Amino acid sequence: MDFDDYVAPPSYFDAIGEATDSQAAAESHSGRALTQDDDATAPIVLAVSVTNAAGTVTATASISGWLQRIELAPDVTSIDEAELAREIIATAELARMKGQSSQRTLVEDMLMWQGADSHTARDYVDEYMNLPTSDKATEAEAEANARYLRGEY
Repeated sequence: MDFDDYVAPPSYFDAIGEATDSQAAAESHSGRALTQDDDATAPIVLAVSVTNAAGTVTATASISGWLQRIELAPDVTSIDEAELAREIIATAELARMKGQSSQRTLVEDMLMWQGADSHTARDYVDEYMNLPTSDKATEAEAEANARYLRGEY
């Protein structure tokens, strides 16, 4: 193989264009949306969508925790503005946390693929990256649902 002609596949972290409607539909309620198309060399885009217990607010965040989109149900017009703001913030925070926990899993998997054992990978992420575990994200989502069922918001 002539290395002068080698073209590296797209990096996992390469920036991509804006999501299409079909991609946004694929991302909705899936932990991971895979590719822009069926091309095996297309960059992988990971996003997490979280819908509040009332079903009025959906927030989508990337694995870095950056908020990508907020969607509101048509019936939010009947909700008080302050309450709606609290719902949006709480749902966005859950999406951020779940996205970052996906990043944590990805980093741990990459470290183990490179030869680190699971304990070393977990300790490295704990020490240097400050990313939430998937258990913390699941607990936070369960607590938010419990608050809703108790009528706290």
